[in-house]
Amino acid sequence: MHYHGVWVIGVIMALGGVMAVLRPDWMRKTMVFFTGRHRFQAAAVVKLLIGVAFLILATGTRIPWVIILIGILTAAGNLWALLIKPETAHNFMLWWQKQPFWVYRLWGIVGVLIAALVIYAGWPRGL
Repeated sequence: MHYHGVWVIGVIMALGGVMAVLRPDWMRKTMVFFTGRHRFQAAAVVKLLIGVAFLILATGTRIPWVIILIGILTAAGNLWALLIKPETAHNFMLWWQKQPFWVYRLWGIVGVLIAALVIYAGWPRGL
């Protein structure tokens, strides 16, 4: 059986990166939206679960070690986000909101490149 969850998440990541490049104002508004403690935590939980899903689904992908590495980094980074002090998380989000649009665009490009890697490496083995 082939699981398509990994590369589908990669496509969603790519769309977010493209939006950051084309509409950095949208990305800044997204940062404002997630500045609230409960929204920040909810997003971190979802991304933590995505990291765990990558670890579970990696064996069925084209390049498992890439998906495992991205899963570990995603899970660990979002676990850290859940464990930091609320004021640290808030200050981090405020810092991001103050960045110029070229920074959002640069991160969008990086996001698209990582998403492309996830799509390629996460494609089901044997398809």
